[in-house]
Amino acid sequence: MFVPSTLRRLALAGIAVLGLCSMSVAAELPAFKTGFIFTTHHSPFQVAASRGEAFRDLGVYLKPLVERESYELIKDGKPIAILDLVVAKSGSETATLFAQKHLDMGIASITAIMAGIDKGTPMKIVCPLQTEGMALVVPKDSSLTSWESLLQRVKDSKEPVKIGFHSPTSAPKIVLEGALVKAGLKVTLDPSDSKADVLLVDLKETSNLLASLTAGQVEAVVGPSPFPEVAQTRGIGKVLVNLGELPPAGQWANFPCCVGVASEEMIAKHPEVVRAFVALISRV
Repeated sequence: MFVPSTLRRLALAGIAVLGLCSMSVAAELPAFKTGFIFTTHHSPFQVAASRGEAFRDLGVYLKPLVERESYELIKDGKPIAILDLVVAKSGSETATLFAQKHLDMGIASITAIMAGIDKGTPMKIVCPLQTEGMALVVPKDSSLTSWESLLQRVKDSKEPVKIGFHSPTSAPKIVLEGALVKAGLKVTLDPSDSKADVLLVDLKETSNLLASLTAGQVEAVVGPSPFPEVAQTRGIGKVLVNLGELPPAGQWANFPCCVGVASEEMIAKHPEVVRAFVALISRV
């Protein structure tokens, strides 16, 4: 049975009106810039975005407006905000984006955020996300087999041993540096300091970790998941030690890495949205 053309036009018009209404509702919602980094540590937020309504039963979920770019934040069945996603390269970049007021909420390493707060950036940590998930990686064919063998390699070397990291305020870099200093070694960021035992090399972003290791620019790299696991899977490198296991025993266990963050203005003016964001990344 065919619908008469007049009825068909009315039906199409009705659909169009509904679409416009939906767009109007979305347009009335407040929109906030929300940052994250492509790392396993931020997978709760990434999964929440990719799975959307699969998490409806959790009471808070994301509904895509533009895939990978913009989402409605739904709480108790009601849209309360639009989250426009911003992908950052590192925690230090995330802190800078908050300082420049280009972010309202986000996820980043606790050390980067603490450094930003110390510099006066008006933002606050609103929840922890995970601990550990950081490792020291060496080339697959490296003769190094343990933390102790690395320390011996450093002591035997006539020049500083180069170890790469992705951000000066990243948790992996800070934990590794602390463990090296605890072991009685001199650590530097200055390439001209030939008297140092270890030269930490800033590789600028996580995407350069494995490339630099493969190219032989550094003898090891330290970073967050999934880069250590990817190195092993691709046959590029091997995990020498998980940072939570570094000596002294228990010193670095459960070291907090990534946290949820919001600007002070966001917390003051839109606490409901911040609470929903926290619920989203903590329940998924």
